[in-house]
Amino acid sequence: MDRKTTKKNLLYSIFDGTFYSIMVGFGESFFMAFGVFLKANIFEQGLIGSLPQSLGYFFEIFSDRLLRIIKSRKLMVLIGAFIQGIMYIPVMLIFLFGGSKIPLLILFISLYWIVGMIISPPWNSWMSDIVPVKERGRYFGRRTKIAGVASFVAYIFGGLLLQWFGGQYQYLGYALIFGIAFVSRMVSFSFLLKQDEPEYKIPAERYKFRHFVSSLFKSNFGTFTLYMFILNFSVQIAAPFFIPYMLNDLKMDYITLTVITATSMLVKYMSMPGWGKIIDTYGARIVLKFTGYLIPIVPIMWAFSANFYYLMFAQVLSGFIWSGFELASVNFMFDTTPYDKRAAMIAYYNVVYGVSNISGALLGSWIATLPFIFSGYKLLFVVSGLLRFAAPLIFVHKIEEEREVPALGYDKLLFKIMTIRPTRGFLINIIPIPRRPHKKK
Repeated sequence: MDRKTTKKNLLYSIFDGTFYSIMVGFGESFFMAFGVFLKANIFEQGLIGSLPQSLGYFFEIFSDRLLRIIKSRKLMVLIGAFIQGIMYIPVMLIFLFGGSKIPLLILFISLYWIVGMIISPPWNSWMSDIVPVKERGRYFGRRTKIAGVASFVAYIFGGLLLQWFGGQYQYLGYALIFGIAFVSRMVSFSFLLKQDEPEYKIPAERYKFRHFVSSLFKSNFGTFTLYMFILNFSVQIAAPFFIPYMLNDLKMDYITLTVITATSMLVKYMSMPGWGKIIDTYGARIVLKFTGYLIPIVPIMWAFSANFYYLMFAQVLSGFIWSGFELASVNFMFDTTPYDKRAAMIAYYNVVYGVSNISGALLGSWIATLPFIFSGYKLLFVVSGLLRFAAPLIFVHKIEEEREVPALGYDKLLFKIMTIRPTRGFLINIIPIPRRPHKKK
């Protein structure tokens, strides 16, 4: 593929990601709030926040088989994207289904996640062929930043619409934002349609799940998978319950809820280009290690104050930390999965990830109901934070950098992080730092 065609495809992918993120901002981001509006109890809240995604991860195991039938990554992604968008229509009409609103909401959201996750491996494989290797960190950082701003703006407007359609008209507000999400996914679909698909040969021998399981304790990618399993299990103990906590316990209105949650979103996406430059230069491993030790701090902070400005600070910190961690995770997966097995390996990774998703959320649902001196939500925030330390302590030192990159200590990484300017999206090197080559073992 020539450079001109590559640039065109990269541009269309940014437009696709932008409108996809608008869909997320108006739609997916409000699924939990919609469940709370429909009077979901704590157990149902846990299911809304974890079961649909987990089912998506489980069904992703069939992604490789479907790709062998369809024989085109692009066509498979297009079919899934269209069906995913259609799922917003029954969600919009949920009030017409009488007394089964919550079970049906979980069903429709599950279908939304299933088709979305099934097309994730072929999309990742497709994009890994389009984006030049040496530009991945910067490109995905820039793409995610633009898409993130779009998601942030959409989320803010979604919250304002819900606040405006208050009281007896609240349902109309939800129907409107889910309708906008549907239209946005269709626009995203149109830009996917414009992208070219490089020639792709499906491997004759299928990489099977038993091959993946046997490599968990033997390969770098296997160690990374176990690391993410433990970390995500701990994260999901608390993750589904922040919005119910704000709506039920703190009695926030939709504007306050939107501002607090959107702050993390904005900081995350604005910081990604800076993180991307660090990852391109020094590798994903150092960022995974550094942010992995900081992730446990955030949920614990939520247990000690409900002050608006305090929670805003916690969200700024959360967005900045998760920005580096998520971008490093994506790049590390690309670095550690061979071309011919990438789609299957990512699908199997997500199956394991899905197990941690649902098991963590169910444990969180149980913890939230325990009698305690303060809110059950606060208890699970503390438990989640403490358990998150286990993942980096056990696994992070076993993960090896795949690329040959300059060495970088935590002190110098911290300095570079402190000079990231999210509003400009790049790293300012005030003092030149000597570099020495670092070869992987």
